[in-house]
Amino acid sequence: MSKKLIFYITFIVIIGISVIIYSIVNINIHYISDILILIIFSAICESLPIYINNNVSVSVAYAVDLMAILLYGPLEGAIIASIGNLLLIRNVNGKMKCALNIPYYKTLFNISQISISVFMAGLVYKYLGGCSRTIHIS
Repeated sequence: MSKKLIFYITFIVIIGISVIIYSIVNINIHYISDILILIIFSAICESLPIYINNNVSVSVAYAVDLMAILLYGPLEGAIIASIGNLLLIRNVNGKMKCALNIPYYKTLFNISQISISVFMAGLVYKYLGGCSRTIHIS
């Protein structure tokens, strides 16, 4: 890998892990059971992609991530998306793919980029006038 690529991956991982830690520290503890349920839904959606052809697939976990932002806000959305991505289990060409058999830097990069994306989308939604409903679903 080139030095630029290593720097980019390191930068994204540092920002992403910072977002995850910030979100965990500031989470509303009253909704922890709801968040755990949405993490399970997110992991299931990540594990069951829709295949467009043999080489291209689409995850529907975005729907769970968007719902998390709308219901609870950017902090909870970032946690749900990153942990759901961490827990994915997928059959790729007859081999089981999960966080334990993927190189650690790829796993860290994946959960970091999804946490940054969902957190920033939640902030944009919030600051453009959107409000989280913060209802209790369980």
